[in-house]
Amino acid sequence: MTRLHRPLQWAALVLLVTAAVLGLPTVAFARGGGGSHSGGGGASHSGGGGGGGGGVSGGGGGFTGGSGSSSGGGGGFSPLGVLPVAIIVILVVCAFIYVSARHPRVHGDFHPDSGDWEPEAAPAGPSPEVQAGVQAIRTADPAFEPESFLQRAEMAFLLVKRAYQDRNVHAGRAFLSPPLWQAWSQEVSTLLQRHQRPVLENLNVRGMQVPAVSQGGAADSIQVHFDYVAAVQFLEEGDGQLVSGSKEDQRLGEVWTFERQAGTKTVPSGGVTASVCPNCGALLKLNDDGQCDYCKADIASGRYDWVVTRMDSDWFRGASTAAAFGAAEMGAASGMAAIKASDPQFDVEAFRGRVQQAFFALQQAWQDRDLSASRPFMSPGLYLGWSTQVQQLMDLHKKNVLEGLRVDGIDIVKVVHGSGFDDVTVRVTATTADYEVDEQTGKMIFGSRDASQFIEYWTFQRSVGVQTTGRSILDKVCPNCGAPLEINQVGECRYCKAAVTSGRFDWVLSRIEQEDDYAG
Repeated sequence: MTRLHRPLQWAALVLLVTAAVLGLPTVAFARGGGGSHSGGGGASHSGGGGGGGGGVSGGGGGFTGGSGSSSGGGGGFSPLGVLPVAIIVILVVCAFIYVSARHPRVHGDFHPDSGDWEPEAAPAGPSPEVQAGVQAIRTADPAFEPESFLQRAEMAFLLVKRAYQDRNVHAGRAFLSPPLWQAWSQEVSTLLQRHQRPVLENLNVRGMQVPAVSQGGAADSIQVHFDYVAAVQFLEEGDGQLVSGSKEDQRLGEVWTFERQAGTKTVPSGGVTASVCPNCGALLKLNDDGQCDYCKADIASGRYDWVVTRMDSDWFRGASTAAAFGAAEMGAASGMAAIKASDPQFDVEAFRGRVQQAFFALQQAWQDRDLSASRPFMSPGLYLGWSTQVQQLMDLHKKNVLEGLRVDGIDIVKVVHGSGFDDVTVRVTATTADYEVDEQTGKMIFGSRDASQFIEYWTFQRSVGVQTTGRSILDKVCPNCGAPLEINQVGECRYCKAAVTSGRFDWVLSRIEQEDDYAG
């Protein structure tokens, strides 16, 4: 049910009730000696992200009953007595419809049929149907790697969200099928006309799950469920006043459908998520018709790479990215032993030292609001999410201060061995005074100057089979060619063009979870 249909139905109900009230016989209100009654109720639901990567606010409905009173021994009923109440009810409903229709949707909100409906938790692993679908795709396209696909899906999700926040319809074009892009761009155009700016503050993807995979026929298709967190707001363009939404983080979910034409093969370069034309390999630049400026390929047609064909709202389900394609989860000891068996030069204590080095480097980059020094050891998805948050801090003239930061402990808690990547999750226990400052006034606006301990879970990722060498990203050396590390805008070494941030040459940080959000 769409956001507009639901309030219209409530409006019709309220008007019917009002008409019935005005037409009730006198006895209905002739309660001896007088009496009064006030009835009401309501319903609201927030269940997912905005259409086309847009605003996230569920539709809802509400009914506020009026009140009626009568005194005297069964005196006659006058419609004028309840007319003011009826007018108020109608005005409330009209206002509700107006607010509900303020933000257009590319698709309908996800609404359960029952008010006490609870979302199903994400499954522990892929279904047999999903596994069979993946195998069918890999048979037809041996270069297809499920875990790499999820990395690119996350990148597409974040890039489209960023394009929506920037109200830049051209930035989202390469990722969306033409019909979806038309609807999505219309939503963006409407926001521009209304002089409203969407903000997805603190946006980050918490987990991904794959509900369905199909191969054959006219197209390959993969559905990806995204669990994500954001404080979703719509602001007035001029004064920045909040029109709707909340400054509080919300747990949200969406399901995106990715498709490509049957017979399309995996692009080794990374395709559109790496800003590379999947047909000719040139730096991706589209003309007004959505074609590559160099080879004129119709990028969003699905002939060359995956494109998003649907975006549907869903619940936050607690999805585990590692479990999406059935990767094997191990304990710390057995997992470390397995990695060392395939990589004899791997040293657990040296790895812990690298984790601490990365921890301090990234926290300093966060305080400086400049991620350039930490980008080489951040996965593309993590970097994109963090860079968006850094830009928001700068736009809001906020600066986060981590005073007296120290690490109290680093413990390896989990290893996940997949077909393409190994993931190592560590628990970082640290202490700091954490607060935000308004850089215009110098005043503290959030947090505390008192030090307190906190726990985060950091997951590092590396391709299966990679060997430890003396070349490390953290030492600012390309792990492939050994040159001083300089990466271009798509995360490649300036000299050898190796995709440094992909995890195919060295460990990169792929996910950070707070203690309350870590599912284990």
